[in-house]
Amino acid sequence: MTRILVAHAPAAKKRAAVVIDELAALGYRIEAASVTTLAPHRRKALAGAVAEAGAVVVLWSKDAAETPALRAAADRAQAAGKLALARLDAATPPLGLRAVDLSAWKGFAGAKAWKRLLASLPTAPASHAGSGTKAVSTAAPAPAKKKGGGALGWILLALALLGAGGAGAYLYFTGALG
Repeated sequence: MTRILVAHAPAAKKRAAVVIDELAALGYRIEAASVTTLAPHRRKALAGAVAEAGAVVVLWSKDAAETPALRAAADRAQAAGKLALARLDAATPPLGLRAVDLSAWKGFAGAKAWKRLLASLPTAPASHAGSGTKAVSTAAPAPAKKKGGGALGWILLALALLGAGGAGAYLYFTGALG
């Protein structure tokens, strides 16, 4: 499966962990990069990680906007056709790019915003799936998490309650209960 670099500002570590877990559950090999102002040797390492990744997910936020190294990583990924940009708050994305809005996303794999992010992942050759960089998580593919029963569950619950109420009213008025 494709190796994905997830780059984010340190303040977005918890939100990034949810994205990383969901991508890993789909079978992607993940490398996480909490990007701050980097020393020159670390900037080269980040540039190398961007070059080696099959796709780069940049989690954009107000803190990310103040991080030149993260903007540079987004620029490199965009130039290489590997960028999937996700916005975590109201910060304007770099380069005038459009970003998937994950500001209200709570980790539900069926959410439209999450599906949009997955659809925005660039298709990458299988050669990026091998080992070579440290993967944070290499979990096997798992079925998508489902939270709640959705509309059908609510409809069935309403019908069950109406049926129970109707049966109770019938029994009461026919004298079977009293």
